[in-house]
Amino acid sequence: KLVSASISGSNNFSLLAPFDQSRTIHFDDSLVVHYDPHGTNDTAKLQLRFHLGFIDVDTIIILTGKASVNHNSTPQITATAVVFGVSCDARDTVIRFTYFDSCSGTQAKLVSASISGSNNFSLLAPFDQSRTIHPDDSLIIHYDPHNTSDTAQLHLRFHLGFIDVDTTITLQASPSSHQDIAIGVMPQQQSVKVGDSLSLAIMPLQTLSHIGLKQIDFTLEYYADLFHFLGVSQNGNTVIFGTPIRNGRIESLPVTITSDDILLDNTVPLISLRYQAMLTDSTSTTVAIKNLRLNSNDAIFNNCHSPSSTSNATVNVLLGCGDSLLRNYLGSHHELQIISLAPNPATGVIFVNVETPESQTVQFEIVNTLGVVISSKSQLLNPGTTSITLITQDLPSGLYFVRVRGLYETIYATFQRQ
Repeated sequence: KLVSASISGSNNFSLLAPFDQSRTIHFDDSLVVHYDPHGTNDTAKLQLRFHLGFIDVDTIIILTGKASVNHNSTPQITATAVVFGVSCDARDTVIRFTYFDSCSGTQAKLVSASISGSNNFSLLAPFDQSRTIHPDDSLIIHYDPHNTSDTAQLHLRFHLGFIDVDTTITLQASPSSHQDIAIGVMPQQQSVKVGDSLSLAIMPLQTLSHIGLKQIDFTLEYYADLFHFLGVSQNGNTVIFGTPIRNGRIESLPVTITSDDILLDNTVPLISLRYQAMLTDSTSTTVAIKNLRLNSNDAIFNNCHSPSSTSNATVNVLLGCGDSLLRNYLGSHHELQIISLAPNPATGVIFVNVETPESQTVQFEIVNTLGVVISSKSQLLNPGTTSITLITQDLPSGLYFVRVRGLYETIYATFQRQ
């Protein structure tokens, strides 16, 4: 049994907790001695008395305390983004901090955080003073943008064991009156021949990065009969096509672009749409971006985008020899017409009503947005209107095209698979 334990020679050493004199000690038992560090070395004696059967054994252990001015347990603060940008750029900035602990078992706590020098900066959420920080922990700083430069100081105090470490980080903000987000269609002018392919790029008109932009919604409007959709290049972003709405020959196609962090680079398209120019009774169309929304109309981004003179693009189809005669003929006479397609959106099957003035064998194809033929069937059509059933139940959700190939022309309709 350990019957007594005491410390002499220095008041800086103490037993952390009393021991139970009635308890039989076991192998590798222990006492905890606490030391209050000072700027000089210190020494004390730990005196122990053990009782073994009918004898007592006294033991003395020398305790040595090292000077504590060179503790080497200092948090290393890393600020990943302290420069706040323009109107829609970096309103909220993450300040990350890590700590290096050279003393085994020491845990760091962030005990205070405050901002001075400007009322335009603020901590986005309070921190928990009782929580031990972990590597790559962070605070989020909010900045209300203004038209002049601004500077503030972020003051942090960390507690590591028995020492406090203070750190100051400078926050800088640039004027915020410029560079609202605008998106356009490129090129603005394009001329192609009948049957040629053309590419239209949806482009940001300036470069902004890491602004918290995760979703862009808009409606793409154009003269549908003039274009045959060939596919889309996504450039790393996810593209979702909604259900197109047809008003006469003008088609409005809802488009959603999503990503964890959409990069706005005026040299890189958000998406590129590929079409083939068709021979119709018209030779020109305007492709327009309408109803542009950022982050689903997030309040922070409501005033961030501005209308652009390049939000519209004009495409002209150049007629070759004999094309004008065919175009005039097509304007007054159709060998093949899609009267209706239902239901749209589709779930299991769709019914396509097609009208033809003469008997002909027609190929019906379901094509995805990449131009891949998913299914195909042939059908002999008699003069008049014929209803064709197409199976869609095995198709993934998304936008699809029904391509109808007749003897003299090819026509298209779009549908959405739920």
